[in-house]
Amino acid sequence: MDEVTRQTWIEKAALLIESGKPMDGILAALRAAGGKQIDAVIVLRRAAGMDLKEAKHTVHFSATWADAKERQERFWAELTGDCQHCGHPIGYHHLDGDKCSCKDCPCPGFEDRLKYHD
Repeated sequence: MDEVTRQTWIEKAALLIESGKPMDGILAALRAAGGKQIDAVIVLRRAAGMDLKEAKHTVHFSATWADAKERQERFWAELTGDCQHCGHPIGYHHLDGDKCSCKDCPCPGFEDRLKYHD
């Protein structure tokens, strides 16, 4: 979405918010007009005065973006997975993708990870 279109949506959304229109109705109209999630976050931040966390949460958990939420959660679940030794979730921020990220886990996966990161 270009900046002019986004600014138009910010102004339109501000009026809709002021008139009491539900947030999800605003998000639905924005998405129907071709807006993406990032556009929705920016519009909510500027039109409703939300901070980034609140705007992202509102968009992510809205009925309008429920299909995207499911896809994103599946993506992160596939990326992080579970430890091959104990089944604990693996954190995507760890370098060893097949090693357990649970600090108190007695499995060899966590011990192996420690050897390489000390």
